[in-house]
Amino acid sequence: MLTARASSIAARALSCIDLRAPGIGAIVAAVEGEARRLGAEEVYVAAAPDLARDRRWCARKTTATGEPALGARFAVRASVAYKGSWCAAW
Repeated sequence: MLTARASSIAARALSCIDLRAPGIGAIVAAVEGEARRLGAEEVYVAAAPDLARDRRWCARKTTATGEPALGARFAVRASVAYKGSWCAAW
């Protein structure tokens, strides 16, 4: 049950992504904020801001040269802990 709740929190947090967000940092912040609002104890959000250029996950919101540009295709993963049970959603 706890894993199902963690999965639900992760999925609901990802569903709040606004495609008009100004950048990947705003998207990561929105996902983490929603997951915590729904009761997550821990949240780890990773993103691949431009799948055409690089498919590796990045946990940082910004780089040394600033926020990476959001590509036409991007991915976000939320790993959520709820009462000690972890689950991830993409």
